[in-house]
Amino acid sequence: MSAQSGITVSKPLLEATRNLPAPIVITISSNQTEIEVDPAFSSSSCTSSSSLSGHFDSIHKYIKSIYPQPKYILIPSEPLNILISFIPDDAPIRQKMLYASSKNALISELGLGLLESYAWTELEELTYEYYKSARNLHLDPQPLTEEEKLNDAINALQATGLTQNYYKRELTSMHTNSNTHSNSDGLLYAFDSDLTDSIDQWSQSTLISFGINDTDKKIQLNLVNKNVAVDSIIPTLQSASPTPIYAVYNYLSGGPMFIYACPLGSKVKDRMLYASFKQDLLNHLKSKHGLHFIKSFEVGDLDELELSEFSGVSTPESEPASGRSTPDSRLKFSKPKGPRRR
Repeated sequence: MSAQSGITVSKPLLEATRNLPAPIVITISSNQTEIEVDPAFSSSSCTSSSSLSGHFDSIHKYIKSIYPQPKYILIPSEPLNILISFIPDDAPIRQKMLYASSKNALISELGLGLLESYAWTELEELTYEYYKSARNLHLDPQPLTEEEKLNDAINALQATGLTQNYYKRELTSMHTNSNTHSNSDGLLYAFDSDLTDSIDQWSQSTLISFGINDTDKKIQLNLVNKNVAVDSIIPTLQSASPTPIYAVYNYLSGGPMFIYACPLGSKVKDRMLYASFKQDLLNHLKSKHGLHFIKSFEVGDLDELELSEFSGVSTPESEPASGRSTPDSRLKFSKPKGPRRR
């Protein structure tokens, strides 16, 4: 099965997980095409004890030696095997994105109903004592924190398509000072002058990234890069990760495209703010700047952008070469992933 990152689960890994005799460490291959058994960790490195505490000791020792590399860990247990997605906060952003976006494919192949699944980020969590406390919480959940309640509310609203209207009502009551300016087209914050100038002077193959400055009540320019090739879009935008971003890109042989990315690890407040602004922002770019986007992309991590969709786009003959064309009626949107619970 293919992960959101496009990485697949290898057949040798699936074979190794059948009748699992000892823990295995699971990694993403060096060419980033498969999820496979980590050859550097061998079950022979486990202690002679078959106890869970012995397994955790061996795992902790190995992961400490390679820290902060992310790994998946599968530990045999009854009645369910234990799967740990270990993605340290100190790991490189690229690796964190790959492991986070590949986890669901791994779980699907191993069988969700056959696993106790945990997502940990600290070495101190890879101990038997911590596992016991985490398992107790897993079996007897504690009351949700306010942030967890808010996150659940966001996910429910996104599922019903009500996020925008919900949060806009909140913003009306939250921002009542004199610095808040609503445009006639419904956009709550105004563009800063640099962003306005950049969009008005937009040329082909130019990538413009911008975001919301909630403190100054502005939508402000992040970067302008000219002559950006399609395969350079993701690395160019990743400099803003993990903060949500908006971006516009004018493809050389096509027309304007809009991008909204809300990466893994974005703050709950930012997720709500950016989601609530998106539609009004599109309306503003159309009414005030004459931009009719031929494609609109909404993703979680920037790696989820389908760059193939940026190719082969042509401007209708009836439109000028500037790329201000009629919107594509087959826009494809994918909702951003919510932050994981620990």
